[in-house]
Amino acid sequence: MPDRPLRERPLAHQPRRRQPPISRRPPVTGRYRSPSPPSVRRSPGSGGGLPWAARIVLVVAIVALGGSVLLVASGLLGSAVRGFGHAVGDMFGAVTGPSPTTVASAVPRPSAPHLVVPTNAYTQQPTWDVQGYAPASALGQGYSVRVYVNGTLARQQQLGPTADFTVPSVPIPLGRSSITATIIGPGGESDPSAPISVVFSNLPPALTITSPADGAVINGGSATIAGKTRTGSTVSIRNDNTHQNTTAVATSGLFSITVTLGPGTNNLTITSTDPAGNTTSKPLKIVGGTGQTTVRLHLSNARVALTSLPAPLSMVVTVLDQNGAPLANAQVAFTLQVPGLTPVTFQSVTGADGTATWATTIPKDGVVTGNSLVTVLVTTPDGKQLTRTGSFAIV
Repeated sequence: MPDRPLRERPLAHQPRRRQPPISRRPPVTGRYRSPSPPSVRRSPGSGGGLPWAARIVLVVAIVALGGSVLLVASGLLGSAVRGFGHAVGDMFGAVTGPSPTTVASAVPRPSAPHLVVPTNAYTQQPTWDVQGYAPASALGQGYSVRVYVNGTLARQQQLGPTADFTVPSVPIPLGRSSITATIIGPGGESDPSAPISVVFSNLPPALTITSPADGAVINGGSATIAGKTRTGSTVSIRNDNTHQNTTAVATSGLFSITVTLGPGTNNLTITSTDPAGNTTSKPLKIVGGTGQTTVRLHLSNARVALTSLPAPLSMVVTVLDQNGAPLANAQVAFTLQVPGLTPVTFQSVTGADGTATWATTIPKDGVVTGNSLVTVLVTTPDGKQLTRTGSFAIV
């Protein structure tokens, strides 16, 4: 391979190019800041970054942070932070404008009230005063109570500053009604309360006396008055003779009350008062007996003229039991003794009215003047024997 000629060094024979002068920067002191390219530099007031007003607010916030240290020690940090937060929020809102979405705070729906259950739920008036208690969350402006009768709105009233309330003169219909209440306010209407039941009645109660019968004779010093009336009514019996009052409640519509009797006729007044206050009264007479079986003898003649003989004679016996009622089926033996004649007897039995009668004729022959004697022997169904005597004169 032939030898290649050596190349001359290209710059060895050419003159050097002249270099631009080197400008030296002054030495950097303090914090170094890299220069921004001209394309990146922004003029004051351009749209980039935070606005100047926001920067000022930020500086104020930093300064206030330092002051909060002192407020911690004095216990005023909470109120100061809240006040400062509101101020900063208002300033940022003014600078940056409203937020894209605003969420309103929801007002809760009120709770149901509580109604007072009445001790006596009956009335003879067409209105009712509704009492109750409102929940604590409803105590304030803008809350009212609504009263419903049988599901229909009857009255609305604004609530006061306390929990208890009274809605007066709520109209109610005849009969039984169901009353509820609600609370209505900014959050809407509450659920209904538990219902209460009231009854409006203006009719007097019926009153029937089943025993004893009016005018009955009763022995033993007391009598039991039985009957029926409106359920729940109070029955009172007043004896005008003894000035006594006896009371009982007809819980099932029936009543039985024992009252004290005085001797002779007892004038009773029986009154029924229903739970609504309506009343009905009836009188009743009861004769107080002796408490023993009694026998009465009645003769048709007290005097018989000898010249009028023969003459009729009627003898009537009445037997009453220990309660003063007629005693039936009692055996009665009559014996008649007329002066100058042999005694005569007659057997009989009392009927349902408690009486037994013997009708005979006094003859003319053999009779002389004097007292005639009638004797009766009564044997009751339980074996008890009683006698009575009577007399008349032959003149």
